[in-house]
Amino acid sequence: MPEGSGSDAKPLLVPAERPRLADHAYGEIRRTILQGLLPMGQRLLEVDLSRQLGMSRAPLREAIRRLVEEGLLEERPQKGVYVRQITPDDIIDMYNARMAFESLAARLVIRSGVSTAPLRDLVEKLEGLAVSGDERAVTTEGLNFHRALCELSGNLVILEMFDALAARLQLAIALHDAEVGDSFGIAHSHVEVLEAVESGDEVAAVEAVGSHVLTTVGSLVRSMGGDPALLLPPGVYRLPGPTA
Repeated sequence: MPEGSGSDAKPLLVPAERPRLADHAYGEIRRTILQGLLPMGQRLLEVDLSRQLGMSRAPLREAIRRLVEEGLLEERPQKGVYVRQITPDDIIDMYNARMAFESLAARLVIRSGVSTAPLRDLVEKLEGLAVSGDERAVTTEGLNFHRALCELSGNLVILEMFDALAARLQLAIALHDAEVGDSFGIAHSHVEVLEAVESGDEVAAVEAVGSHVLTTVGSLVRSMGGDPALLLPPGVYRLPGPTA
């Protein structure tokens, strides 16, 4: 009898685990959305996705559920599942919220006196990626910089809010970068935020965060037919620092 063929023998092959299949489907669909290979507003058919991924519909549906929760897909009653259509109003709402909690995060980082080394490491990585011309990696690491800022604040609610918006922010940033394509400008704007935070001046840090956010999204909102004036200016968050 061949080794491993008995009922009590250790199996030679490891069966596929359903959660792993779902993870794979989730990662592949998410990647194609964020790279623009699945355009916004496109309907996704389970039969097509199942065939391309080489798996049954059960793990695929789990992946779709996660992507709906993340905000990259949307379910339309009686119509099916679609890639989420990001509107100018969606972007304005996301970025106004983002400016609020990232401004607070910058203040908390300064007040706590925590080391900004993780931010500096990410800035150096961003500058290297800009030189290499890898715009997609610049987008990814830029978002990692902002997540690190929220994490260093020590406020778990701020971090949770950032994570809840992360996928939609990445999609909006990718739209902007596809239009502008200025890797060096993106990297430099993160340097300005870092230097403002390291200066210990809360007002300057809030100004830098707000200016950075506005420069990365104002032109996109305008190109989509929206009104950039609805983006709140940094001055809205420019409250006095503790020593003012």
